[in-house]
Amino acid sequence: MDLFSYIAYRYNPKIIFEAGCADGTHTKMLAEMFKNATIYAFEPVKEYYEQAKQRTQELKNVKLYNLALGERNEEHEIYISYNTEGNMWCSNSLLKPKEHLISNPHILFPETRMTKVVNLDSFCDENNITQIDFFWLDMQGYEMKTLVAAPKILNNLKSLYTETNIIETYEGTELYGEYKSWLISKGFKLMLETFSPTGDQGDSFFSRE
Repeated sequence: MDLFSYIAYRYNPKIIFEAGCADGTHTKMLAEMFKNATIYAFEPVKEYYEQAKQRTQELKNVKLYNLALGERNEEHEIYISYNTEGNMWCSNSLLKPKEHLISNPHILFPETRMTKVVNLDSFCDENNITQIDFFWLDMQGYEMKTLVAAPKILNNLKSLYTETNIIETYEGTELYGEYKSWLISKGFKLMLETFSPTGDQGDSFFSRE
């Protein structure tokens, strides 16, 4: 059974969150795969948000926000990434790049902007959301910080697929060992983990059985 078949079988999700949806490719996939779910997708970078908006405009079960999820409601600096050919890249982060510059030298961060950030608990309270069935986090180092700052909805989070950091790709990010131990302490079980060929990042799926 693959990951999404398991999620469908185990949780029959009605509420799905995606943090860092970039151009909306995965947002569209989730919306089409889980037609009875509402997809709440967040993308702080305007250019990617507009692409995601275009890609998902016909999908009635997608709610798209030009926001970053984070620790608190605030304006926060975001580091904007480009490849060496000058094309925008999806390594944008609220954290300053560190070892990412070494492991991925073809990705540069020549620009910063200010972006709106919303706390996850605050957003859920304002939108009458009491449970998240599946959460896809691709936040370039800000995954654990976002979850720690939202203890209320965390207690009602059923499963998550999250990017992980094996090295300090961004300044102050929690490394995978700490992140994994914390999630397990909160009642999650590690179901799947993969690592990138460069050895700097990976992705893991955690579920509450």
